Amino acid sequence: MEITLFAGRRKVLKGEVNLVASKSIASRHLLIQAISGEISELSNFSDAEDTQHLYSVLQYFLSNPYIKKEYNAGAGGTTFRFLTAYFASRPCSLVLNCTRRMSERPVGELVNALQKLGAKIRYLKKNGFPPLAISGKKLKGGCIAIDSGISSQFISAIMMIAPTFSDGLELQFSGNLVSRPYIKMTAEIMQEYGIHVELNDYGCCIFPGQYSIDSRNEKLKVEGDWSSASYFYALASCSSAADFTLTNLNEKSNQPDAYCTQIFRLLGVDSEFKNQKIRISKKKAPLPEEIEVDCTDCPDLAQTLAVVCSAKKIPLKLKGLSTLRSKETDRIAALQSELFKFGVFSEAGNDYLFLNPENFNISTQKISIDTYDDHRMAMCFAPLALLQKQLKIKNPEVVKKSYPDFWNALKKIGIQSKLS
Repeated sequence: MEITLFAGRRKVLKGEVNLVASKSIASRHLLIQAISGEISELSNFSDAEDTQHLYSVLQYFLSNPYIKKEYNAGAGGTTFRFLTAYFASRPCSLVLNCTRRMSERPVGELVNALQKLGAKIRYLKKNGFPPLAISGKKLKGGCIAIDSGISSQFISAIMMIAPTFSDGLELQFSGNLVSRPYIKMTAEIMQEYGIHVELNDYGCCIFPGQYSIDSRNEKLKVEGDWSSASYFYALASCSSAADFTLTNLNEKSNQPDAYCTQIFRLLGVDSEFKNQKIRISKKKAPLPEEIEVDCTDCPDLAQTLAVVCSAKKIPLKLKGLSTLRSKETDRIAALQSELFKFGVFSEAGNDYLFLNPENFNISTQKISIDTYDDHRMAMCFAPLALLQKQLKIKNPEVVKKSYPDFWNALKKIGIQSKLS
């Protein structure tokens, strides 16, 4: 299947988009509530496939804890890692499975850490990778070190189950801490539920305790997803003119991708918060001769920046990309391959990507974008539809992983599409 996007060169982007809820925030609330024994109702709950999958597994397990012997975490890295920690700390005996691609993504550091804390987990196929056999129980806890340069999801997963440990948790970070804001997000959400977390750049300390799920007068509202917002900033940057609104975003959000407001200011996009909405507009301003961004804290912005800077022929240096090699696809290699179709030359290593887009050419070419079963590859290339008569993107259904309504959201600001 392909989707064709239609937008003219002089298209003015106008309208209003109610952004999908943050799956990062929603998934943390779900896991904490499951640990407490009951999942309460959430307002503006994320309809991302990953979040819905996590909800379904947790809800079924809470209702039928000893019936099902195998659970499938699907394609979500967060889902698999959070469930691994959850099941390891609950009385159960089961297999945690996943998709083929997820089985190629490492979980060894998480499993090793959980085993040191008393968990009984074994690999069913390849050491260090899913699927897993888990014999869960109440964990003792204690003091351990974890390599913090692989995935912040490992750390967040352990942090959230830590209040159930009989001896609490003292977790020491070793290596270069990646995606630091997501760990801070985890600590802040835990504190919303009454757990004191001592967190610094070198580790965290969590004492035994119980999450407090109070009888809220209102449903817990999950704020909009800043990663998804970044694609609309990219659209504004690539447009001839833009003046549209995004709703449900928090101006003081702890989501790391809120940093996109600062980066895209360099790329000609203004932001104005008013009445819980953000107005996005295109401004006329000289563009920088070169841009360099450290994506250690915000790796999900890397693909979007790579495409926009290529389209504007701005040399780009991205650093801090160590986690991108083991995402839904090897995102660095995928970017290199797709941008090369437009004449963009690049140099890459394990944690960096340098782009030279001086020969970028799109207007006269008929190119289909391969998405590599990666939702972010599909969404980050969408802005290029503003630079030619039409743009084709293969396997558009991959966006359901984080933003199922993405293609319809584009229509709300003037970009039409057709499936074939």
